[in-house]
Amino acid sequence: MNKKHQADIYIEFYRKSIHLLGLIFPVLYHFSKNSTMIVLITALLVLSFIVDKIRVKFNLLEYNFFKKIGLSQIYRKHEQKSYSALTFAFIGMLICLLISSKPVFNLAISILILSDTNASIIGKLFGKTKINGKSIEGSIAFFLTSCAISLFITFIYELDYKFLFTSLLASLLSAIVELYSNNAKLNDNMIIPISVSAIMTIFGY
Repeated sequence: MNKKHQADIYIEFYRKSIHLLGLIFPVLYHFSKNSTMIVLITALLVLSFIVDKIRVKFNLLEYNFFKKIGLSQIYRKHEQKSYSALTFAFIGMLICLLISSKPVFNLAISILILSDTNASIIGKLFGKTKINGKSIEGSIAFFLTSCAISLFITFIYELDYKFLFTSLLASLLSAIVELYSNNAKLNDNMIIPISVSAIMTIFGY
């Protein structure tokens, strides 16, 4: 493994460790009301939007302070002059809150956080077979993690086998969406949870 590849893996681990903080939202929603979460996510979306605007306008990532504390590494190249993945994630969360039940929201956001993290790490470490710039190995990790999350959500909320079956179908389709999200030029932090919620809503959940 060359130094550049090692550095890429380190940066990806760093990004995904921050990404995992997003699990706080399914936990919060488990113990709160839909209206409370809508207010919270809307406020965070507005704040994230403002931060992005200021960051781009004043080119903040070029300042040594932001490089030293590691903020420059969080943003991918296409995010440095545009809206961040966080802003798109909040858009996805807000749409999910408006169209989904609590179990479906928690399913969708947990898939976004955990499945996407595992897909990225497995893809970086073991990805050999590439499609659309992403690895089949990463996509398999995404799907298997989503299946485990589906089982967990079904158990926690005491839902029936139909919910489990539908969530497994949503897991498969969201893995495909994640694999081809680059083609649609849509941020996967937004499109993954929306696709899961949409599928579950279509099937009556």
